[in-house]
Amino acid sequence: MATIKIDETKDLWFVSDTHFNHAKLVRSCPDHFDQIRNYETTDEMNEDIMTQWNKFVGPEDTVIFLGDFGLNIKAKEIAKVFYEKMGKLNGNKIFIKGNHDHKLAKNTKDITWYNSLVFDYKGRHYVCQHYDFNQYKTTESLVLNEGYDYSPNVLVHGHTHSDAKISLVDFAPTWKMVQNCVCWEAWYRPVNYKELANISGNKIF
Repeated sequence: MATIKIDETKDLWFVSDTHFNHAKLVRSCPDHFDQIRNYETTDEMNEDIMTQWNKFVGPEDTVIFLGDFGLNIKAKEIAKVFYEKMGKLNGNKIFIKGNHDHKLAKNTKDITWYNSLVFDYKGRHYVCQHYDFNQYKTTESLVLNEGYDYSPNVLVHGHTHSDAKISLVDFAPTWKMVQNCVCWEAWYRPVNYKELANISGNKIF
């Protein structure tokens, strides 16, 4: 897990699982998934992702992208599509690799793809990864304060394609913490740092 520094003079956003071009996520696909997005076609989905991203994120903002850029894109074309899309999307982007980004990462050598990230930003401690924390627990990355005050910790993930913005992580039989899902299905837009739940007071179960 990498530790980085984030410019606190810039606004901070999170987004995950754009899945550009992924046909099975839209209604018109004959063999779509049980849970699909509110789009008829991939063209509509791609356009809305671009529109909503730039509607909320400013050119100088920081964006943590938590993986899974796109599917149904040929391996020899994926880098070109990635650069075209990202070149039109606002913000200074930091990339976490998702389970569908392996070919993309191999073909974008000038991009740093993190497996997971830890950083501090405006008094809160962020732990970010593609996968649900119930799949991959990273307790060593949490700020553990005296008296078990976990209030600085903010857990952020993607991958689940759930419309639930928050859920619980079972770290121990009596220790559960809130995690934030920033999948496209949960918000249909990038998520600002002010909107994320942290681990404080009634957020500890």
